[in-house]
Amino acid sequence: MVFIHERPVNFDSLRAPPLWVVDGVLLGRRRDGTIDHAAAQEALKTLDVKLISSIEVIKGEPASERFGPGASDGAVLITMVRPANGREEPKP
Repeated sequence: MVFIHERPVNFDSLRAPPLWVVDGVLLGRRRDGTIDHAAAQEALKTLDVKLISSIEVIKGEPASERFGPGASDGAVLITMVRPANGREEPKP
């Protein structure tokens, strides 16, 4: 299980939580293109931390350029380990 503690939302600045992207998939994305941040948090809880290869944080303009205006407060990119044979690794 993964526990992520985000900074509290400051209503003076109206900042949104960051976007979460795992292996190129935007977590919490609804059919209409909006983001359900609660659903993204729930999806993060299912990640096996032993299979995380890297975590990259992109902030500000570069995040907006890559993921659109919804990422103006940043994006967290998580890359998972890929098995060498292309098959899913068995769970211990």
